[in-house]
Amino acid sequence: MHSSTSTPYVRFLNTDDVKILKELRLYGLQECPSAFSSSYEEESQFSDQTWIDRLTTTNHLEKFVLGAFIGENLYDVLTFIRCSRMKERYKGNFFGMYVMPNCRKLGVGSLLVSEALKTAKQSLELLCIELDMSHLLNEKNIALKLYQKFRFKSYRLVPYHLFVDGEYLTSKHLMLMLNQ
Repeated sequence: MHSSTSTPYVRFLNTDDVKILKELRLYGLQECPSAFSSSYEEESQFSDQTWIDRLTTTNHLEKFVLGAFIGENLYDVLTFIRCSRMKERYKGNFFGMYVMPNCRKLGVGSLLVSEALKTAKQSLELLCIELDMSHLLNEKNIALKLYQKFRFKSYRLVPYHLFVDGEYLTSKHLMLMLNQ
């Protein structure tokens, strides 16, 4: 996945990447608080072990965190977690996607989603991937257009999903059927 230091590349994050993940995540929570159900105030208080646990996995078909890099710098991140309950094992979820402002509209987010889908599709029993969006639900939404490019479809709106900066936000739930 890594070809040169000036070309974006994607790789799995591991426990050696705790510091750079924490920096990017906390920056994203401050820069775009309506995009996440968590907050900077909450996650800045997380213990080192909590951050390590986010990156600890024994099976990339169950859970992974992918990062998009340019050189040694992490610019984008996306987490995948497969549902653990027996009746929901056919589903997985994308969480916490964040793209640095200077990388938006450059294709780096698309590269990240593409690699995440390639990895998730390796699980033969996985039928769909879901995600929630609560940020700027309008026609100009770059993130929504990115997911639609990969054939994610909206299946539900949830009013009053989050309360951010004094206002209630509606979330849009999206799903991608992997075998269609």
